[in-house]
Amino acid sequence: MWREDSRTRFWAFSSRQFALVIVILVIAGTALGVLSVRIHHELVDLTAAPTDNQQWEMAQIDVEALVLVDTMNAVEMGLGASLDDVRLRFDIFYSRIEAVAKRAAAQASADLSLSIAALRGVQAGLDQLVPLIDGPDEALRAALPEMRATVSAMRATARAVALDYVRHFAQQSDSERKALAELITQTASMGAALLVALSLAIVVLIRVFQLSVARSRVIAENHERFQNTIFASRDAIIVADDEGRVLEVNPAAEGMFGYSHAAFLGGKISDLLVPERLRKRHVANFRRHVATGGLPAGDGDRLVTTAMRAGGEEFPAEISLGSAVQGDHRIVIGFVRDISADVRAEQELIAARDEALAAARA
Repeated sequence: MWREDSRTRFWAFSSRQFALVIVILVIAGTALGVLSVRIHHELVDLTAAPTDNQQWEMAQIDVEALVLVDTMNAVEMGLGASLDDVRLRFDIFYSRIEAVAKRAAAQASADLSLSIAALRGVQAGLDQLVPLIDGPDEALRAALPEMRATVSAMRATARAVALDYVRHFAQQSDSERKALAELITQTASMGAALLVALSLAIVVLIRVFQLSVARSRVIAENHERFQNTIFASRDAIIVADDEGRVLEVNPAAEGMFGYSHAAFLGGKISDLLVPERLRKRHVANFRRHVATGGLPAGDGDRLVTTAMRAGGEEFPAEISLGSAVQGDHRIVIGFVRDISADVRAEQELIAARDEALAAARA
């Protein structure tokens, strides 16, 4: 019989440990997945690099302002540039300022509020120059010196804004790199925790496996001892379920009742071994035993009854019953002894006594 000592209970506790480790694995795996998704998003944002494009656009503002100033200088000095060239360079500069101002306003960053205001001021100044650009050549030519000074001032403002943007995006990039490094560190820590949990799961799984092997070995040994006991017994041993169907018999039962092992298995005890006139009482007694584990009142631990062989021959038998619980069902074990010889000897003794008494009376 399997008995759990302190060492076995220690091993049995490992199943709860295994469940705990599984929970830890699920939590660590989920956290690792979330961190991996966040790292992926950070890498996508870094790969897109919108800040690099904005810094390039800010640098281009200074370049376009310089080209516009140089074009106006060339027109004033008669170096081959025309007023149409001035208008073209002005449109490019205006478009660049407008695009950058819109993008900066969309960001609404408090750190860039002064630069955004400066860009709006530059855009407002360019709006004031639009009538001259769209006006006649004479007015535009006459206003070139003043316009050149205005654009030069705008260029200085644009350069300051560009530098401010470079500083801002450098700080932002540094923050993003630190955040990414922190995410990677957290992911590495979570990966290490997951590795430890996996190692613990393997250890606990090995413990559970060893426990199962030990239990299986003990169960096999107990089963073998049980089988040896059954087959070595001179009494008929019949194992049945709680419905009275035969599960196993020993060779002594086959010899006593005249049924083969295959004929026994699955058959009902009441149909195979009990005379028809006694079957109703047998079924009631069997159900009482299954329910209470006892024999009919007055029979003690043994029951003397009449059994039936395969050929229909009846004989007196002494039965003792035992039971065991298997899951939700009860297994009944019956030990049957043929007491025909005992009954004959008793009858002969009674007959001899009666004859002696009769002789004494005579």
